[in-house]
Amino acid sequence: FGATGDVSELDLAAWRSFGERYLLAAGEPAQVAAVTAAAATPPPSYRIDSLGVGRLSAGERQFGAARLDLWGVGALWQGSIEADWVQGALTRDVGSDGLELLIEHLDLSGLLCGGKLDLETVRELLPTMRVDVLELRDGQQLLRALGFTIDAQQPDNALYFSDIEGELWNVELAAAAPGMLAWGPGTTGEETTLELDLGIANIGDTLEAMGYARTVESDGGRGTLRLRWPGAPTQLEFAAAQGTFGLVLKDGRFLETRPGALAMVSFLNFAEILRRLSLSHMFESGIPFDRARADLGFAAGVMTISDLEIDGAASAFAFNGTRALDTG
Repeated sequence: FGATGDVSELDLAAWRSFGERYLLAAGEPAQVAAVTAAAATPPPSYRIDSLGVGRLSAGERQFGAARLDLWGVGALWQGSIEADWVQGALTRDVGSDGLELLIEHLDLSGLLCGGKLDLETVRELLPTMRVDVLELRDGQQLLRALGFTIDAQQPDNALYFSDIEGELWNVELAAAAPGMLAWGPGTTGEETTLELDLGIANIGDTLEAMGYARTVESDGGRGTLRLRWPGAPTQLEFAAAQGTFGLVLKDGRFLETRPGALAMVSFLNFAEILRRLSLSHMFESGIPFDRARADLGFAAGVMTISDLEIDGAASAFAFNGTRALDTG
């Protein structure tokens, strides 16, 4: 069969049975045989050509207007989507180990608006697949590129994003130590767990990419992030999170900061915290360091600085302390 033209609204959840029967089973001989026996006909040939959708949705989630293409012959098929916030294609070939989603462009501001993220709906809609995003943005801000594997079939009813690699804000998510994000049921409701190992070329480039003032520069570094927080991945608040963040920088220098010069964004502003702890007078403009290290812990709305060490040719110091995080 074939289709083209325009529809006012399309709910992806309503097409789940079609996908399970003809798309997700493709390439799995046992499943194809079961489908064929149940339907008394072989998997059909189909083509949906440049279907205009006025409002694309998935349950309560609204994604705005989009244009869809889908074609398939038996176990071979490909689908694509084009909208203001996303452009990509999902494919599965005969003999393939799984689905592959290649996204040329993704704007998180379009993906994350338009309704609540529901874990059960997302798990039902997303099959196990490899995802590669060539250009990731948040509005006008370029975040770089990202790749990961989605697994929604685990018995704990969680949604896993594993083998996370790529580059965000000039920070490398190394393939040698791929990251992991899990969103699933917790002891008191839904919770998200994130584990990332980070490679940093110049922390100054990263600060600028994230919207901060360029208060520190370095000639390399690394970081480790282990966090858990209540709710969906989009609901991260450090005041409610538990976990640790470790950072090591080498061969760098501190640059001049002025009150109000730092842009407050949704990530932890390390230089601003130092200023509030009345330590910023120790970081005069241009002062170099051989190694800087910080180990931070988060629990019960409090950030603990267990180790803050700055080593240079002329001086060195160490600091530890705690600070209540803003919950408002």
